[in-house]
Amino acid sequence: MVSNDPRAINFLDEKNPEFAGLRGVRDCVLQELWNAGIGVTESHTEGISFEEEQLLWSKGILGFDSPSNKVIRHYADSSLGNKCYHYILSFYFQKIPQDNEGNAFYLRPCSVTPEDHSEPWFMCQPVGQNTLDSMVARMFETVGVKG
Repeated sequence: MVSNDPRAINFLDEKNPEFAGLRGVRDCVLQELWNAGIGVTESHTEGISFEEEQLLWSKGILGFDSPSNKVIRHYADSSLGNKCYHYILSFYFQKIPQDNEGNAFYLRPCSVTPEDHSEPWFMCQPVGQNTLDSMVARMFETVGVKG
């Protein structure tokens, strides 16, 4: 709990040597719990199979109709046409603001796609992890695949 009272004692403050012993006990207990496997559960998301990706393309979930649709790969394959990941990446980079100085790859789309297609479709604000997770889940739900 955060207190605005300047007299309140913060025993978690690493700069306060008065509670170093308490923090040491806390760290020791946390390490013991970790070693016992408590709080260690990791959840990994499975990758998208080729068949699932093709289904997303065929149903129009992936494509160029919306600025929120992005799929990235590191090589070009001209036989894929608009499905070529190099083409998609190049197209995406044309639609992000030139003054974007952040290091986030997925940027928040503008609320309205500009009529002038030379204008950016995205803001300099990154999309959060939960938003990305729910976006992928919605895409799969739309085509009837459990994601």
